[in-house]
This record gives sequence, structure tokens and C-alpha cells, in this order.
Amino acid sequence: GNSFEDFIENLVDVEGVNEHDPLAFFIQTFTQPTDILLTMFAKQVKQAKEELRVLDESKEK
Repeated sequence: GNSFEDFIENLVDVEGVNEHDPLAFFIQTFTQPTDILLTMFAKQVKQAKEELRVLDESKEK
């Protein structure tokens, strides 16, 4: 996967963000529209959904 730094540099629009602001790393805008990012990372989205499904099922037991 991507490191946090790579994620921020490649996917998040950080122009005009003050890195000293405590809320600076709450992602506000992306470099691409969300639907394009979801398509680009469809494999990771599918994997994350499966992991969430397994976690939800484990809570039911």
C-alpha cells in the first residue's frame, strides 16, 4: 500500500494548508474527483469492504 506521506503527496490537495493547524490533516479536498479515485483504487476498496464485513460479522458472535 501507500505510505501516509505518499498518500498525502499524491492524492490530497494540500495547497493552502497550514501544516501547523491541528486540523490540517483532516482531508478536505482530493487531487482527483472521488469517483475517479474510487475507480483507480477499486482493488483496495474491495479489500477494505471485505475486511469491514469480517469485522462486522465478528461483532455479531
